[in-house]
Amino acid sequence: MKKFQILGLMLVILLISSCGKGGSSDKVKLQLKLEKGKTYEYLVAMQQAITTEFQGKEQKMQQSMQFGYNFKVEDISTDSITTLSCTYTSVKFDMDMVGNSSHYDSKDSGSSDDIMSKVMGGFVNKSFKMKISPQMRVLEISGMSEIISSFFDSVDVPEFTKNTIKEQFSKQYGDEAIKESFQTSFMMFPDKPVGVGDSWNETIELTKSFPIKINISYTVKERKDGKMTIALKSEIETNKETSKTDIGNAQMEYKMSGTQDGSIVVDEATGWIVNSKINQKINGTMVITGEGQTLETPLNIDGTITVESK
Repeated sequence: MKKFQILGLMLVILLISSCGKGGSSDKVKLQLKLEKGKTYEYLVAMQQAITTEFQGKEQKMQQSMQFGYNFKVEDISTDSITTLSCTYTSVKFDMDMVGNSSHYDSKDSGSSDDIMSKVMGGFVNKSFKMKISPQMRVLEISGMSEIISSFFDSVDVPEFTKNTIKEQFSKQYGDEAIKESFQTSFMMFPDKPVGVGDSWNETIELTKSFPIKINISYTVKERKDGKMTIALKSEIETNKETSKTDIGNAQMEYKMSGTQDGSIVVDEATGWIVNSKINQKINGTMVITGEGQTLETPLNIDGTITVESK
């Protein structure tokens, strides 16, 4: 009988021990741990269908944009801040708006020769710097202003047209705008280990390209072969602090709301995003006030953002 008691006690100890180990191995702390000197390829594609109204008539616009990058790890500081040298390797876009279309593909010599194509082509082989934390928070972007100035200096168009387009591009592709853009295509890791079923929340505030606040909920759905699949759901609302923009003598304000859903696959060893797909629906109005008049226009956006990397 005593032998059976000892055997039973040993089984209990083993079970308790194995339970502890199982709980530990079922979770992992996601962190960015790239290799210094290594280059990572990154491809971001965005498709949007935009519907608005002008003088009582519905206006539709379709646009798709794709940017290819090489991210070379230049430095990793003692506090694990990663510095990347980011080079545009390819640019592609298609735009169809009210009967006017434009197409550009840096890999296709037969692309359009309009000013938009010339400007977009100016990104190719240009580089900027990115600093990013272990939790995938984009801390700093530098060098975009120099890129924008360099290709506008070489475009042969009237000075007024050049300055107008340059100002718009600086808002959409300046250092802060690109910082916000990459933060939305990346994700933010929690400060604790997570496993299947665990969730965490983050908030991203956009102020440059589109004044919205994105409240994000992440949930781990699967862990397999060293990869973690994470579901994403978001609520989108107008960023009231930056929703108004001056345009000449008028003021433009966005009043928007919407949702996002999708999934992200992360390499657990490096924290690098393997692929992701996010679906986006935004609805609301654009209000323009000036010269004693107010024009309120409905604005609906259906979009998809995908990322592939290696």
